[in-house]
Amino acid sequence: MRQWRWPVVLLCALGLVFTACAAKKTSETSAAPAPATDDDDDGSPPPLEPWNQTYPRPIVTIASPQSGAFIDGPAVTIQGSVSGATVAEVTINDQTVPVNDGAFEADESLPAGQTVVPFYITAVSTGAAAEPVGAAEVVVFQGTSQPPAQTVTDAVGFALGNDALTVVNDLLDHALTDLNLLPLFDKLNPIVNVAGVKVEVIASSIGAATGAAAFGADGLGIQGALADVKLGLKITIGAGQPISMLTTIGSFNFQGVTDLTVADGKATATVSNFALSQSDISFSGPLSDIIGAALVGLLLDGIEDVVKLAVDDLAPPLLEKILEAVNLNTKLGGWDLQLALTDLEIVTGALAADFELNAYVVAPDPTLPWPQGSLSLAGAGPDMANYRPAAAQNFAFGAALSENLLNRILFSAANAKLFNLSIDSLTAGTVSLLFPSLATVDPSTPVSLVFSPMTPPVALAAADGSLTVNFPDWRLDVYLNPPGVAPWRAMELTFAIVFGVEGQAQDGKLALSFPTASLAFHYIDNPLNDDASLVSFLAQWLPGILQGVLNVVFDELHIGLPTIDGVTIDTLWWGVAGPDLDYWTSYFDMTYTPPAR
Repeated sequence: MRQWRWPVVLLCALGLVFTACAAKKTSETSAAPAPATDDDDDGSPPPLEPWNQTYPRPIVTIASPQSGAFIDGPAVTIQGSVSGATVAEVTINDQTVPVNDGAFEADESLPAGQTVVPFYITAVSTGAAAEPVGAAEVVVFQGTSQPPAQTVTDAVGFALGNDALTVVNDLLDHALTDLNLLPLFDKLNPIVNVAGVKVEVIASSIGAATGAAAFGADGLGIQGALADVKLGLKITIGAGQPISMLTTIGSFNFQGVTDLTVADGKATATVSNFALSQSDISFSGPLSDIIGAALVGLLLDGIEDVVKLAVDDLAPPLLEKILEAVNLNTKLGGWDLQLALTDLEIVTGALAADFELNAYVVAPDPTLPWPQGSLSLAGAGPDMANYRPAAAQNFAFGAALSENLLNRILFSAANAKLFNLSIDSLTAGTVSLLFPSLATVDPSTPVSLVFSPMTPPVALAAADGSLTVNFPDWRLDVYLNPPGVAPWRAMELTFAIVFGVEGQAQDGKLALSFPTASLAFHYIDNPLNDDASLVSFLAQWLPGILQGVLNVVFDELHIGLPTIDGVTIDTLWWGVAGPDLDYWTSYFDMTYTPPAR
């Protein structure tokens, strides 16, 4: 508990410092001399009404590239114009570019290996450096674009290990031991009622069960036995007296191998070495005396042959149809959802499957500023069947998500405007703590903050095993909403937010950490010439503080999955995998503790 105190105290102290600094700056701004005074004649300037004034300033407009454009090359040409003021040059990041007849153009190189590349363009009026600065930002991606309706191939990898089969076997053994099946047959009785012959099941139970299954080079091998299997029948012919028989099978054994493959969506299933056998059979009851043990034995052998024929001939096509039916193609609430199993193989110790998946907004807002396509990077999924981390050699199940799928999800979420946010019910007096220039406005003036991305966020897997999420251009528009006047934009800022999440397995639980966190902001439009010193201070220090707090909290708070019906799931490994380390991958183990009977 003691480790939690320092970040809480630090945050409280910083909050007091921020408020004090802001209040001091606000009072200094309010106390500045002005040529006019308010109605109370107390020496303070009257509130400004900036919506009724004109603020000459450069307005920078980017003609190309489009916000969020995908660039497949070493450089990009930036073209734009400046209006509203005379400007001799603009600055693109650190490069000075001349402005001719209000237009500018520059070829900018793209850093090798950097997926997200922002360009911030600033302009200052010629000979009037004190006037508000005009700016613009455009973010491009190094990579290719994949249309939203195109399914993401190799989106998800999934694997099952022998430990999962062990748990399934243990669950079945526990469920089948001392199992009374008669309540099931009571609902089906009589099982035969034809031409005056009625057959009813009067006893059905399994005394014990043992089973074993494992993935091998030739497929999924299964073997097991049911012990002390009882089946009692009562037969009534016409109006005669019913006669009964109880058959007890001391051991009913089964074994077989099933091989499953899916390639390019085509499934193939084979069953080999399937066999049934029984031993230690006994009979009791008048019916057994009538038909004789030999005839009953022949009847059981016939049942075995029918079951074996059904498994050999009917099971493979049924399994193939089931595998090929593992897909989803539906529309839900304006979203199109698609899922298909594309590949499956069984090797020694594991079953591995690949899925293609898609989720996108069918009819996005046509005014969205970015091109309609998600970031797609070249890469291949991890070989979960044959190559796994040392900690996951013996495992129950695993999953791998491609960064292309994560980027499709983030892109679709941006298309659905899930990252858009509007905060109303604020006033200029409150917001002036962050933006001191608003202290010159009537403090009761309503203010709204509108957050909206100019590009979708992107997720990138890092070689250190972390997942980095990047919001490269998230705009904040601050509007003043005086009564009877159209909303007036007092300023526009762009924020770049980057944070990384890393997972590690510790004692069967997931320990999260946050290796990176950064927040940067720039002004796009700033007619009131606000310096936003508090916002700048927060952008510089808040990510580090939050990163430290989160790391302390999650260092103590390890995430474990709950035990359900005796099944415990432990985390074995988290990280990035695949030839290009671009799949966020995890492996888990399972154990089963049967409840006491």
